[in-house]
Amino acid sequence: MELGHFIRQLRESTRPDALGLPGSDRRRTPGLRREELAALCGISVTWLTWLEQGRAVHASTSALVQLADALRLDHANRHYLFELAGRPDPDVRPPEFDQLPKLLRVVDEMNCPAYALDVWWTIRAANKRARQLFSNWGQGSRSKVAPNLIHYVFLNPLAKQLLFDWKASAERLVAEFRADLGAIALQPEGEAFVHRLSQQSAEFATLWKRQQVADRTGGARSFNHPVKGLVHCEQVTLRTAMDPSLKVVMLMDSALTP
Repeated sequence: MELGHFIRQLRESTRPDALGLPGSDRRRTPGLRREELAALCGISVTWLTWLEQGRAVHASTSALVQLADALRLDHANRHYLFELAGRPDPDVRPPEFDQLPKLLRVVDEMNCPAYALDVWWTIRAANKRARQLFSNWGQGSRSKVAPNLIHYVFLNPLAKQLLFDWKASAERLVAEFRADLGAIALQPEGEAFVHRLSQQSAEFATLWKRQQVADRTGGARSFNHPVKGLVHCEQVTLRTAMDPSLKVVMLMDSALTP
């Protein structure tokens, strides 16, 4: 059912003229019609209808590739599409070995705030400058529980003070988190994680229901630094080719470095 809802959302949010199709003021919805998407993919309208309705139809890898190509999906949406269908994207190589030990060293040697996230956005590693910027994510120095970035943003009052535009940041982060979590969100552990956080934060629950996904690629970020005041950073996110589930986030700004 989730896969069908997502495909329908993609279809209805895609402008016909973006795919070279004629637009019309008489359209009931601004997006693509099922007939148009089916024709672009070379699949039957009936099959697409049943897929969107969540019926027990077979979504092959080739059909998913056709859908992704026809809709010109970016990396985040394409990845999420295959995740929901429970099929590997033929354009993505699987991880070869655990990169965490190397990432720990990389983070420690960086001269700007840097931290490493896993698929759950648990902070797997963070250097001293990152811990200072985020006030150690509200964790005590003796805490044995690793902090979690998405929990910090929605459950810790410090986040609303630190993030310059908390609302915009929260919207972007939920879309990025959904893309990272992918089909894991439909598994028992993922459903429990999302349910708990939704119960604890109505703001998260509202944003999660929008089903928006985005790549965590980086860009301009602003913080109300407890010592430096308003600080503008350039966020850069690196993913290792060997294990795309782990990523290093850097916040580059001279005002945050000694």
